[in-house]
Amino acid sequence: DERTPEGEYRTFGRARPSRRFHRFLPLAYPSDADAERRFAQGRIGAAERDAIAAAHRLGRLPPQTTALGGWLGFHGEGPRWQGDLDLDWTEGCFALTDEAIDALAERTPPGTPVTIVP
Repeated sequence: DERTPEGEYRTFGRARPSRRFHRFLPLAYPSDADAERRFAQGRIGAAERDAIAAAHRLGRLPPQTTALGGWLGFHGEGPRWQGDLDLDWTEGCFALTDEAIDALAERTPPGTPVTIVP
């Protein structure tokens, strides 16, 4: 739905270079709680819920192609959106200036807790 989810997440791995966004720091999304909630609502099936839970148990990135979406994280502007941080082009992610994502990347170890609230 291209909206930012709310809940408890962790960074997954380190920020990596991105041609599109300068750098991208992924979050381990969807969480177990997301999967359970959406399964109870009938938005995903048991197989997707179980695959998400298994990935978390094994320390892997959850599947990014479920009905819940994926590739949620922090990223820079990159050349295309330079200076356009007020526009809604992030599809649910968090856009930072390229300088800010560089600073965040240097200070954020894998597994850093991230809480997203309204």
